[in-house]
Amino acid sequence: MLAHDIVATKPADVALSTRSKAELDIRNAVAIESAIDESKPDWVFNCAAFTRVDAAEADRETAFAINAFAVERMAAVCAKLGARRLHFSTDYVFDGANSGFYSADDIPHPLNVYGESKLAGELAIQRSGVRYLLIRPQWLFGVHGRSFVGLMCERACARQTTRVVADQLGCCTYTVDLARATWELIGRAEGIVHVANRGKVSRYALAARIFAHFGAQSFLSPCSVEEFGSTTRRPANSALSVRRAEQLLGREMPVWDDALHRYLSERDLVAR
Repeated sequence: MLAHDIVATKPADVALSTRSKAELDIRNAVAIESAIDESKPDWVFNCAAFTRVDAAEADRETAFAINAFAVERMAAVCAKLGARRLHFSTDYVFDGANSGFYSADDIPHPLNVYGESKLAGELAIQRSGVRYLLIRPQWLFGVHGRSFVGLMCERACARQTTRVVADQLGCCTYTVDLARATWELIGRAEGIVHVANRGKVSRYALAARIFAHFGAQSFLSPCSVEEFGSTTRRPANSALSVRRAEQLLGREMPVWDDALHRYLSERDLVAR
């Protein structure tokens, strides 16, 4: 989902060498070093991750293999070969106890295996000695790939009765906006930067906009996290502050409802 838009928004003066999941298993240390050494890049982007939060609880080994150990090996190779490293993490490194917006300086405290594995990857990059830019987005959605927003569109189109939690808050992130910001931040920033669409929203409010777009409001209802019954702990409020990103970019990030409107318009065009 994200990699597609990274490629689509690439600046004209950038030479980009890509590897699909089928072409490169990032768990293979030899293959990672061979691919990086062959390209001799200035930057190495990693858009691969194990992102299925509930599945990570049942398969901790695979989650850490992809989100932590592969990331560690990639960082080590980049440090060895002199390439800089771009990595995407997640808001799930936080526990959601903050009532406001999390800054990059706040101390992580993940609640679940997915968050633990992503934090382990962050720490591995920081220990490696590589020069890096680590971007934390939140609630990613895009036309190419699976997401909560995409699932809500499918359920709204199918007129499926749907319950969505109203007491989880965050910032959603359109992959097109994230990709464009990423290319602008390359060379301007190092360390950790939060990038998301502006404004805090609940999962239910986000879903309500989508169901209204498809004229299916009557099929959606709110519920609490407790009523929903998931056994995986998720942060109640992990909204990310994008102030530092905006200072570096010299502009504001698009607000979430504008991003959602553009996504829905693009989705409608693709569907035709």
